[in-house]
Amino acid sequence: MKKNLLPWQLLTLAALLMPVLYLAYAWPALPEQVPTHFSGSGSANGYTSRGNMWLIAFALPVGIAALLTVLPRLDPKRRFDNSTVNFQKLRLALVAFASSMAGYSIYAALHPAAGNERVVLVLVGLFFALLGNYFTTVQPNYFVGIRTPWTLENSTV
Repeated sequence: MKKNLLPWQLLTLAALLMPVLYLAYAWPALPEQVPTHFSGSGSANGYTSRGNMWLIAFALPVGIAALLTVLPRLDPKRRFDNSTVNFQKLRLALVAFASSMAGYSIYAALHPAAGNERVVLVLVGLFFALLGNYFTTVQPNYFVGIRTPWTLENSTV
């Protein structure tokens, strides 16, 4: 029985489009230098040019989604199935994290004095919580988890 993956794919598509639409909306007001790296306290300490934001807001999430579309085909024993809800959740989590960080970079550039230093910590915390939840359901495969030959061949391990 095949599960309905359309809602997860639509959510992933929405996560892909949101930072691009936000960047297109904010483009006229965006400064020449946009913060893209944040310290542990949440303050910006790394910047990129405004023109490179298209790569961060569009190419990075699309690249992650494309990689996760192709990855199961590279599995030599075909154990990694992309037609499961759990895999679609992982794909959504990775794309949404990249998109939310791009969106926050745009927001931080437009509102430098907003004082939202903890946003990055919350986003990273949510991302790791989602990954931790996903990793408990992963079957042995060549891409996620401990990938030594011994653990891949022995189901008990």
